[in-house]
Amino acid sequence: MVSNSVMNLSGTGSPNVQKGIYGYLQRKRLYPNMLCAHPPFQIDGNFGFAAAVAEMLVQSRKGHILLLPALPDEWKDGKVRGMKAQGDITVDFEWRDCRIHRVRLSSPHEQKLTLECNGVSKTVFLKPDGTEDVIFNGNY
Repeated sequence: MVSNSVMNLSGTGSPNVQKGIYGYLQRKRLYPNMLCAHPPFQIDGNFGFAAAVAEMLVQSRKGHILLLPALPDEWKDGKVRGMKAQGDITVDFEWRDCRIHRVRLSSPHEQKLTLECNGVSKTVFLKPDGTEDVIFNGNY
């Protein structure tokens, strides 16, 4: 399935490969509402595509979050709200000119994690039911 290819390639950090596959999906295999256009209706294709796009924006494992690992060139500016990362962490962030500008992390649990974006790694300490805002500018 093509959406599986996008998910697998998003881990390579090669956004233009995803852009090609994403473009193909948009032109040939997706309706304007982003549902898959391969009859009969198959829910796995719809969920697979959504998961592929999520992997292009956020990748996480316990104690580590990587933002924008495979951002297509066309998505220069944007924002994400409410995405979940491993460890029950909610991630909101925005980017400008393909670089992270602002990140908000929250979790119901106290935990330490590494946040990686814009070529920089930062250690972040989350307090239970607290919110941590990280602003990247200039050197980051």
